[in-house]
Amino acid sequence: MSKALITESYLTNIANSIRTKLGVQTAYTPSQMSNAIDNIPSASAVEA
Repeated sequence: MSKALITESYLTNIANSIRTKLGVQTAYTPSQMSNAIDNIPSASAVEA
């Protein structure tokens, strides 16, 4: 596995995108972001 530089601004941008998609103002830690992304409805779920 290669190493990557993850900056605070990178994580902030991810969290901001999650908040926008979910319509919330929740603060996320990096370990919470995966579950939050899983909770974003997919296009097929929205259409159903």
